[in-house]
Amino acid sequence: MLVMITNALALCFKFIGAPSLYLTIVNYSSYFFLALYNFDLLVKWIGLGNKYFTKVWNIFDFSIILIADGCLALEFGMNYVNLVNAVLALRLFKLVTIFKLAKKHEEFRVVYRTMYIVLVQFMYVLLLQFFTIFIFAVVGMGFYSKVML
Repeated sequence: MLVMITNALALCFKFIGAPSLYLTIVNYSSYFFLALYNFDLLVKWIGLGNKYFTKVWNIFDFSIILIADGCLALEFGMNYVNLVNAVLALRLFKLVTIFKLAKKHEEFRVVYRTMYIVLVQFMYVLLLQFFTIFIFAVVGMGFYSKVML
């Protein structure tokens, strides 16, 4: 789990207009984390054998890593077409595996339930804000429709 959080933090360091050396370091760290994920996949697969594909989370991890490896192979096969961002965005889905902690620990279930309740209420606030902005936009268009710019 520490590797996934470190990977997510490393992904946050990428920004537009960054120096090329900085981007090279961030890209190589991306390759490093992908190699760690591949190593984790191989160790689990060897350890569990045929039972590896019986768990949904393992299938999810396998598919994410397989697609990321495919994007990486395409990137190097097509003379470094910039698919790094696609691989980085795809690997963020690995953070979803943190939700499997909810099966093991009651504390995480309480946190997830609370987050769900708060997010539902937050969506209502966002909907109210959208309608307020929409109404003011309609009123503004009515007031200023005859003004020539």
